[in-house]
Amino acid sequence: MHGAIIAGISTALFEERNQWTSDREDVESRYGILQAGGIADVGDIRVYLDIREENDKRGVIGLGEPPAIPICAAIGNAVANAIGVRVPKIPMTPQH
Repeated sequence: MHGAIIAGISTALFEERNQWTSDREDVESRYGILQAGGIADVGDIRVYLDIREENDKRGVIGLGEPPAIPICAAIGNAVANAIGVRVPKIPMTPQH
């Protein structure tokens, strides 16, 4: 879960999304510039699990990828609340 949270934070604050052509060389040349955050970049992460009997009845479910999905949107909302406008591009930096 920590890895998924770091991936979501990296998407929002560090990674730039590029639309690549179908040219394989173009895609391969851009892999080297991917910047992702690490544990030192994101601070303290606390995970709280809702462990109740009614949830256990569902059986085993995935925990790795679902936490990554809402992080970018949550950071976008936090930034909009802090500065009063939405940042329309990722990464959410002063340059964007």
